[in-house]
Formats: sequence, structure tokens, C-alpha cells
Amino acid sequence: IDGNAASGHCQLIMTRSDRSWLMTNQTNMRFYTKTGNTDSPDSNVFEIQSNGNLSCAGTLTENSDVSLKENIVTIPNALSKVKQLRGVEFDKKATGEHEIGCIAQEVQSVLPDLVKPKSYDDPLLTLSYNRLTPVLIEAVKELTAKVETLETKVSALEAA
Repeated sequence: IDGNAASGHCQLIMTRSDRSWLMTNQTNMRFYTKTGNTDSPDSNVFEIQSNGNLSCAGTLTENSDVSLKENIVTIPNALSKVKQLRGVEFDKKATGEHEIGCIAQEVQSVLPDLVKPKSYDDPLLTLSYNRLTPVLIEAVKELTAKVETLETKVSALEAA
């Protein structure tokens, strides 16, 4: 562990055959890795910024193997659910940054499984945008089926 109180920087270096660094300062926390036999990191694996943003150099994944699931059913009426949602543009109160997203309370009324409190003692609502993807997939499939049906009807009318 190496720290510099004057600069506010602190780093924890973990070494084995490769090296990993966890570095913090007043604005962010970074995790680095380094392969080989040098003393400086070459790969910023992820960073948590003081504004709450998380940046990762790789791909974010979640456990999704079928062996972890039971009672599996296709999402019913996905298009109807998506039609009840509203995409919005907004400015964040804390930073003024312009963003695009949804309102958790609105999504909660349609898809309550996607909305959770921030923590057990903080009722601020969070929204899992990742879990919205399967609903969108099924809605696209429902729309595709409708379009194919209409195309068939139009072709039949044109042939007549």
C-alpha cells in the first residue's frame, strides 16, 4: 500500500505473476492490470468516477445459464408492455448533464421486476436497463409477425 496524503492519491499493488493495481484519488477509483515485469500499469480495466459513472474496458456480463433458471416462459404481450413505456430526454439535477432514459416509476407500473430500491435504507428507485432488452426482443418479434401477416395480405390483394 502506497499513499500520499498531500496529493490525495493512494494505491494498493497486488502482485503475483502479473501485477494489479487499485488506485484512488479525490475523483475516481481505477483498477489496472499489467502483465510482464514492469512497474507501471498498461490497462485501465475499470474506473468508478466520483459522479457515479462506471467505465469498463471489457464486456459487462451477467449469469444467464439455463441451469440457473426454472419456470421459464416467453414474455407475453411484450409489444403491449413496450407501448406503455416512455423514453425521455432529461438533464440530471446534480450535474446538468443531458441524458436519455426512462422514469423508474413509470416502468415500475408496467414491468415491476425491472425496478428496485437503491438499497435497503435508500428508497431511491433504480432501473435495470439490461433486463429491458428481453422485453424489447419479444416486442420486435411480435411486430415482425404482424408485418409478415400484412405483407402476405397485401401480396394476395395485389395478385387478385
